[in-house]
Amino acid sequence: MGPLEAEETAERWGEGPEGERVFRRSIGFRDCLRDMVEGVAEGRTVRQEAIEEINGMLRERPGYTQVVQTGDGFEGRFVAEHDGAMDEISPVAESAAELLAGGDLSRLKKCENPECTLHFYDTSKNRSRRWCSMTSCGNVMKARAHYRRHRRQRI
Repeated sequence: MGPLEAEETAERWGEGPEGERVFRRSIGFRDCLRDMVEGVAEGRTVRQEAIEEINGMLRERPGYTQVVQTGDGFEGRFVAEHDGAMDEISPVAESAAELLAGGDLSRLKKCENPECTLHFYDTSKNRSRRWCSMTSCGNVMKARAHYRRHRRQRI
C-alpha cells in the first residue's frame, strides 16, 4: 500500500469502531508476522498460531480466482473485491502465505545492522546478502567499518 492509498484508507476507515478494529487487528497481525519471521530466521519452525492468523486474514478477503490465458497456457489469478477495511491488510497475508507455501525459508535473514529490526528474503545468488537495504543499513555498516579501520591505523 502506497502513501496515497494509506491516506485514503485512513480517511475512509480511520474514525469510529471499524477503523479502531482494523488498526488493532493490523498491529496484532504485524506482531505475529514479525515473530514468525524472526523465528524462521533463527532456524525455528513456524508456529501453528502464525499459520492460523494468516489463514484467518485470508478468509476475510472477498474475491474469486479467474482463469487467464497466458502465452503458453493458463494460470489462475485472484481477483479481489474490496468492500471492507480489512481488505487493505489481506495482501500482506497473501504474501506471507506465498512465502510459507513456495518460498525457501532458509533465505529469510535478519539485517546485520544491530540497530535495525527488519528481516529480508535473500535473493542473492550465493546467499551472502547481509543488510535489509544497501542504501540504508549496508551503507551505515560499511561506513562504520571503514571508520574503525582507519581510526586503528592512526593510533
